[in-house]
Amino acid sequence: MQADLRKVQSIQDLRLSNPQELFARALAMSGRSQTNQMMPVYAKAQRLRQALQLTNPVQDVNTMYDVFSRFGTSSADPNGNMTSDQYQAKREESTVSLFAAEEMMAKRKLAMAVNYYKIADEMTAQSVEMQATLKNPGRYAMTEGERIAALNSSNDNLIKAMQLREQGDRLFMEASQSGPAHQAAEAVYASTLSRNALIKMDRARPR
Repeated sequence: MQADLRKVQSIQDLRLSNPQELFARALAMSGRSQTNQMMPVYAKAQRLRQALQLTNPVQDVNTMYDVFSRFGTSSADPNGNMTSDQYQAKREESTVSLFAAEEMMAKRKLAMAVNYYKIADEMTAQSVEMQATLKNPGRYAMTEGERIAALNSSNDNLIKAMQLREQGDRLFMEASQSGPAHQAAEAVYASTLSRNALIKMDRARPR
């Protein structure tokens, strides 16, 4: 192994951290292909699910706007009026779509947080490997200036790895917080449980 390492003519021949390649990998992992996989399948959010595929960007943007608008035009007559049933359907679609979108974004943030951690760990391991080999004066055919520059690059990668971990922590905390739609659903659920408990207590009282 020592003999093979001495044959290395350039620091790039080692399995070293390449920030551009790693960041490109991170972007690939956050691609649009994961959108439908992470969005829960709710019948009333189907239009949003289809629009997020962005097969027709202009139309899909209009659809998403209409989905989240309780006064959208899809259910209205030419004068912009809706019946009570149409308005109720629009309201349900808007509420369910917002709930589904929040769940999807939470999953995406968790996935990206994990990816940030993995990339940071890889960058750290590779930087440690780089420093261990560069600190051996007889290992590579390079000037002292080139060695110092490579060590500085390794230190920069360690700093970037720390920043990626901080990004992962931020996304993890954001994903753990409930959005408006989830808070509303939790409030309704808590109210329903309290009401059922009161009804149960009332029925249990001796008459």
